[in-house]
Amino acid sequence: MDNILQTLTDGFTYEGSLKDCVINYLLILITVLPHFMLRSKIKRNRHTWYLVMITSFLVQMLLWFALNVVGVSIVWCSLAGYNLLFFGRNISYLHTTVKTFPIIHFIIIFFGILYYFIFLPLITTIAHITAFLIGIGLYYLYQKGTH
Repeated sequence: MDNILQTLTDGFTYEGSLKDCVINYLLILITVLPHFMLRSKIKRNRHTWYLVMITSFLVQMLLWFALNVVGVSIVWCSLAGYNLLFFGRNISYLHTTVKTFPIIHFIIIFFGILYYFIFLPLITTIAHITAFLIGIGLYYLYQKGTH
């Protein structure tokens, strides 16, 4: 039981790295925030992002145990991939003044991936890009049948 708790603690806290916690939890907030800010503008299929977040957290936790990795970057990268299609396909529902918010969101996400590309091994960037692509796949999976 101690090993399970230690793996969960290390996974959620980046083994105690405050810097990585701040960066990654802010990136999760940035990927989730558009859904709350724009929820009154986009009516159709707006709740499927919850499923992407839950799925991503489950995949992330599986990776903690299977590969002995830490962090939550799979979550924000998957949500970013999902958001690319979700907001891209619903942009016509947005008021002109809030259309730039998803664009700002992607610029920040890009810099998050770039930061880790510079400072961590290449495998981290490969994981980020893979998670982004998984988010795109989850968009199609969870949007199927809701149109």
